[in-house]
Amino acid sequence: SGKNSIEWMYSRLKKSNYISKIIFAIPDSEDNRNLKEFLNLNNYEYFEGSEDNVLSRYIDCASCKQAQVIMRMTADCPFIDVGIVDDLIEQFFYNNSNYLSNNNPPCLPDGCDAEIFYKSELDRIIENPLPEDIEHVTYSIKKKYFSDTKYNNPLEKDYSNLRLTLDTYDDYEF
Repeated sequence: SGKNSIEWMYSRLKKSNYISKIIFAIPDSEDNRNLKEFLNLNNYEYFEGSEDNVLSRYIDCASCKQAQVIMRMTADCPFIDVGIVDDLIEQFFYNNSNYLSNNNPPCLPDGCDAEIFYKSELDRIIENPLPEDIEHVTYSIKKKYFSDTKYNNPLEKDYSNLRLTLDTYDDYEF
């Protein structure tokens, strides 16, 4: 339909009843010049940060934008369902959670997962991050809250074997 994956994701997330700001946290590198131009052209808000340390990019972005709660989704998941996102946000605040994801254990197709957490959780782990935190951002948070953050949309069937993501060229062709 003439839209790229960023446009699809943005248009879907704009329909949320709860998301107040959509910010693309992108690496500050020459390789992302075209992405930055695209974001500027479409008036999409973005933050440029470390290419090698995704954790610090998230923290710096949240600090710059004064965000206390972060909903994390990756741009290789343009088919995220806003109903799933809003349900996760509702459950996060209803249960007074510090961290919540909809893939513990996985039941939705790969590409429909999201996480929500407080920035203070990132501030805590940046003091002594594990190598996995630098790339995967919430690795230590998941370990800390694993037993009490299980939440998935109740489905009659497990769809976690399906892929609705753009990790590979095969995904794109599909």
